[in-house]
Amino acid sequence: MSGALSRPGPPCAASAFRFVDHQADPRGSPMNSEQCRVARAMLGWSIKQLSREVRVAQRTISEFEMNGQARPETLSRIRSIFVTNGIEFIEDDDGVGLKRRYTFDEYIFRQQLAPQHAGLSIQN
Repeated sequence: MSGALSRPGPPCAASAFRFVDHQADPRGSPMNSEQCRVARAMLGWSIKQLSREVRVAQRTISEFEMNGQARPETLSRIRSIFVTNGIEFIEDDDGVGLKRRYTFDEYIFRQQLAPQHAGLSIQN
């Protein structure tokens, strides 16, 4: 697995979402410049950090985010880096979006908090 923790159980059959994992489905919809900016922000990465991960010039990332123009191979590498780092590309009939998977540490922390919150009740 690529470092992202998968959630147990099958996806909900009633869900209208189609999760597009570039590594699993290379024919997934292409990433647009807005998704690139948002994915970078979700990871807390600068253009410089992303360019190092993808091994392209900072100018390549900047131009893609401003103009939406980049080579298909470059877009594939950028998207693959995002997926490897827990970003999911989501597509449905209403549009496209992103989702960030919890890191292992975040997942464990949330699991430890769950029993504490289970006994709480709201009083009027």
